[in-house]
Amino acid sequence: MPSINIERQHSLSLKKAKAAVDEVAVKIAEKFQMSTEWDGDHLKFSRKGVDGKIIVSHEHVKVDAELSFMVGLIKGTIEKEINGYLDKVLV
Repeated sequence: MPSINIERQHSLSLKKAKAAVDEVAVKIAEKFQMSTEWDGDHLKFSRKGVDGKIIVSHEHVKVDAELSFMVGLIKGTIEKEINGYLDKVLV
């Protein structure tokens, strides 16, 4: 099963990092029709063929997602979108 694993360091406070991840989640949710829900410092997201989470810590943001075979066909597009949004908000 295809997966996405992205990890980024940041120098933001935990509160600002979570706000940045929330901003990314809103854009990804709109573009890929995903539902999102915070559980502490974990942002869970899902849609048919995708289940994942974004873990926010004081120094890192980690994105882990499992993709169905069909969604795996656009894995590169999804990773590019996530990386682009993270580049913009984790500064």
